[in-house]
Amino acid sequence: MREVDIIARELVRLAKKVLPPEGNRKTWKIINDSGSVSYSPTKPGDAEESGPKMKDMGGEATPQDINDIKNSIGDTGGIDINKMIKDEIAKLRQTQSKPQQESVFSEKEKNLPDTVSQPVKTEKEVYESAKEAQEQMLDLLDRGKGLEKTLGLKHFDISKGEEPDYDVEGPVLITAPMKGKERATEKVESDYGGDWSQLQDVVRASVAVDSFDDVKNVMNELRKSGIKVAKKPTDRFANPTNVGYRDIKLNVQYPNGHIGELQLHMKPIIKAKATAHKDYEVVRSIEAKAKKENRDTLTPEEQKTVDEANQKMKATYEKAWEEGLSKKKAASMKTAKTGKEEKVEYHEYEGNPVIVERNKFPVMFVKGKPQVFRDFFKLHHDGNPIDKKRYDELSKRK
Repeated sequence: MREVDIIARELVRLAKKVLPPEGNRKTWKIINDSGSVSYSPTKPGDAEESGPKMKDMGGEATPQDINDIKNSIGDTGGIDINKMIKDEIAKLRQTQSKPQQESVFSEKEKNLPDTVSQPVKTEKEVYESAKEAQEQMLDLLDRGKGLEKTLGLKHFDISKGEEPDYDVEGPVLITAPMKGKERATEKVESDYGGDWSQLQDVVRASVAVDSFDDVKNVMNELRKSGIKVAKKPTDRFANPTNVGYRDIKLNVQYPNGHIGELQLHMKPIIKAKATAHKDYEVVRSIEAKAKKENRDTLTPEEQKTVDEANQKMKATYEKAWEEGLSKKKAASMKTAKTGKEEKVEYHEYEGNPVIVERNKFPVMFVKGKPQVFRDFFKLHHDGNPIDKKRYDELSKRK
């Protein structure tokens, strides 16, 4: 039996050929003895070439076409090839109809290094520099001389017990006290292999706005303020997670050299996160049970539950995303992946490569050492989807 990925590859080729440009019918052919699918320069009505029969598909694959390609690649091993081709065509049509959203970042910002380190290396040094940077961060964003002045931010200070109100009109700023040392130590050990120079969210804040246009306005004002972006931003508005979650994470270098974190959010998505969290509670019990049993696999029933929870989250976040877009802009935005679940997914979490395979929990590699990651919700909200090339690059780092 030929490998399943060969079948999928041939179906993708077929699907691409039956999606002609708008208003233009394409002629294509299947070469049964090799299983290849290719365009022909021959137009409908031209003299027929010798060799395999030419077919004018006009954008639709017929049962005979599916049979032709099925025969060309041999035994399918019980795979529903009719469903496979419909799924591939649906995904390609969606991709072609919704181009990728243009990033809010400049080429210079997008070409910044992927990694950066604090200028100090010990816990004590990190917290000493963070204390000073916390004040510098408040000067940049608040205190009547930063974004508060230029954008009219409403400030919610969590350290004072103030709960953010995402229903108020206009941008809001949320600041928090420095990350606690207990939680920081846990994160450094689990995510950074004990390297304190990689901890870059002791000083943190976020700005939430009403629409995507407002996100661009905030970035413009930050540039005018002289903000120094320390490394390549994580832009999940342009590249949403697999469940459709979107935000921006900036690592900012303050005047004393300390690197902190600034997140940019859209209010509709922040509010939708609460709903998504409730929908995902059923998965929490699966993760807890697996941890108790010390296993890194999922049963087929558990995988189905995870898939259903992911689909619910996708629907929730897509609705919130559309709410933050004008009708004029909506058609040009990239949507989260839909359709058939991928057999393998690749993610980046805190600079570490993560692989997700069907019927298994995610596995994160920290300095080459694998760790079972039994928290799908955290991965889909704090991680970043990447391709195989980027995954391989991260895997080679020591």
